[in-house]
Amino acid sequence: MDAPVDVKGALQVGTDECKTDKAYSSKEVYVIGKVVTPGTYSEQNKNYTGMVLQSLEDPNVTLTVYRVLAGEGVDAPEANDIVKVHGYMQKYNSNLQMSYKDKSTPTIYANENGSSNVTSSGEHVTFNGLPTEAVANGTSVSFTVTVESGYILDNVSVNKTKLDPDSEGKYTFTVSGDMAVEALTHKEGEVAASEYTYTTIAQWGWTRVQGKQESTTADGVVLKQTNGSFVDEARIYKSSTFTISLSDAAKKIYKVEFTCTKPNAEKEGPGGFSLKKGEVGAYTYSGFKGTWAADEGAASVSLVASGAQVRITSITITVK
Repeated sequence: MDAPVDVKGALQVGTDECKTDKAYSSKEVYVIGKVVTPGTYSEQNKNYTGMVLQSLEDPNVTLTVYRVLAGEGVDAPEANDIVKVHGYMQKYNSNLQMSYKDKSTPTIYANENGSSNVTSSGEHVTFNGLPTEAVANGTSVSFTVTVESGYILDNVSVNKTKLDPDSEGKYTFTVSGDMAVEALTHKEGEVAASEYTYTTIAQWGWTRVQGKQESTTADGVVLKQTNGSFVDEARIYKSSTFTISLSDAAKKIYKVEFTCTKPNAEKEGPGGFSLKKGEVGAYTYSGFKGTWAADEGAASVSLVASGAQVRITSITITVK
């Protein structure tokens, strides 16, 4: 077995050997990297699609592993784990990635469980019992929430997934990558905000198609794009417009947050979007996250993939 190279080394092999589109490296590459996202797991195929590895030498360098299996006896990958993977490098649509070739599928052959941070956010609340330092993936965390007098607790979530308290008012989750704990409140007598999170194409109300598409989710959120494709993530092609609106004209959108497959201004990253001319609010991005927000709210939000194609794996919409 070859000694693993860093993500940067694997990309260099791809640059040297994959000169034309759909070309493969001459042999499998063994690579070590930090998991940014394990990708989407398929119960049917027992693999992950769209795993992103970060270089241990340069955190700005990443490699997408198109499909990957967890080897026998190897723990399932979580964000921040350090993994070793072998597979073929490939150039596909001018991008370098690790991919399957013939009957050979990239495989994780070692996994060093990483440590992850737990952060919290929320106005008019105090979190009790959350760790203040990084903890190992797989750790169980229990906490409570104290709400300031005059406010009502609407929702507690971890990484945008709603948590319910037990009979003693405790919330519990298992650390699996960086965990963002959030509490939403509203002032007594005011209207509560609602958050809708979609992490699969089916939840978005879309099907696996290519081209223009519009769909209304069960929550009344209307998602529309002028040109793209939908496989395991939403792909908004360059120059296309992505619009979020509501079927209920009495409500407004106050925030849209989404996670992409690549960071910042890289192709597929949130930096490919810009706010359509004439739209209210502001659009910002950092790392794999893109955020639009407007204090006054808006009936709809339109973002243009002006810089490059954008690939979205999850989206959260805050509505009042």
